[in-house]
Amino acid sequence: MSEATVKMTNGQRWTAQQFVDHYLQTSASGTKSVAVPPEAVPVDMSWYMNDGPGRYYHPGMFPIINQLVKRADLAPGSYDLRDFVPNRNSRDPALTASISHYTTDVSSADYPMRALVFGNESARISGQVGVNQDGTKTFRGIEIRPLDSDFNFDHKTKQPLLEAAREVARRIYDPENQGVSYDIQYRGPGKGPGTGRFYGPFSDGELRAGPGALPSGPIASMPGFNEYL
Repeated sequence: MSEATVKMTNGQRWTAQQFVDHYLQTSASGTKSVAVPPEAVPVDMSWYMNDGPGRYYHPGMFPIINQLVKRADLAPGSYDLRDFVPNRNSRDPALTASISHYTTDVSSADYPMRALVFGNESARISGQVGVNQDGTKTFRGIEIRPLDSDFNFDHKTKQPLLEAAREVARRIYDPENQGVSYDIQYRGPGKGPGTGRFYGPFSDGELRAGPGALPSGPIASMPGFNEYL
């Protein structure tokens, strides 16, 4: 079985060990060698969301989607998801969902890489919802985009088992604790802003049926998708 790798925006593939090696980079400042933050690492956003660790996200994970499905007081019409959060703030927590790669699908082939490199991450959702005359809802132009993350062995949770595992990893890969956190950025390919995972129109009924019932894929494969943007 081949080792799981991560696709970068320049098309290269990095192993988990390359992320660790990047973490351990140091530079000299005068006569004293000091650890400095390594450059940010750009991961291909489309790969991440469709074939990589981001494949585990789905619209039903986001609070705003579940809130809208349950609401029965909305007048028929078309709305942006931001219409339902204070000040139409795209950073509102209701538009965000998190995932822990420490506990997600631990039997998958890429689990060791996901747990070591990506850990706990978050993503943001955008798009529109149409309220039909009968009160049912149709979601259109839905996109899920990952939020930039970082790589380090810092303690981040209050879960003893997870933090114990993280400390074991630090002692293996960085026994002298010399590494410095660096950013993992989702972009590209190339220098472009990148795209997340898009969904074709789906109903609240399809949402209740589970992630497998939702039409998703590259925007180019969805006839008529642009009419919802």
